[in-house]
Amino acid sequence: MTIHVTARVENGGRVVVDRLPFETGQEVELTIVTIASHSDVGGRYPLHGKPYRYEDPFGPSAHPDDWEAGS
Repeated sequence: MTIHVTARVENGGRVVVDRLPFETGQEVELTIVTIASHSDVGGRYPLHGKPYRYEDPFGPSAHPDDWEAGS
């Protein structure tokens, strides 16, 4: 069973999660992940971690008719 909960860190680095649907004494595994705050959005690297895809990585960057040949 997987349960997702959010909680705030209290004084002393303590996190309390109440009313879990498990039996007393049952072992569980916890994974702690920070939630990005609104101040992190649009920061110095706004595209960091975003997926990207190259449509035609070896194609020309501009249409050939846009180039002028000097004489």
